[in-house]
Amino acid sequence: MSNYTRALASHTLTQAGFRVRLAVLVALAGKSYTRWQKAREGRRALFALTQLDDHFLRDIGVTRADVDAALLSENVSDPSLVLGERRATAHDGSIAVKREAIVMARTGA
Repeated sequence: MSNYTRALASHTLTQAGFRVRLAVLVALAGKSYTRWQKAREGRRALFALTQLDDHFLRDIGVTRADVDAALLSENVSDPSLVLGERRATAHDGSIAVKREAIVMARTGA
């Protein structure tokens, strides 16, 4: 194999490696932008919830404390995810309490 052939093969590999790295970089940038955009929409939705009356918040299954805690959570890019977790935890807990009350009522305890 001549030096020219080796140089050409090396150059082709370098170009291919560059294209792969560029494609990965573009994909990561796209994912970061999408994540940022979703977080921004989540923050907007939570700020809209702060404008609602406590009665309306109760109707959708959250409290003002849940909304405030989600907005004040640190190191979270999308506070709406925190609100969803808090709501799911509260909902699961209330179901467990109701089940326990039903079991206790049936057993007469």
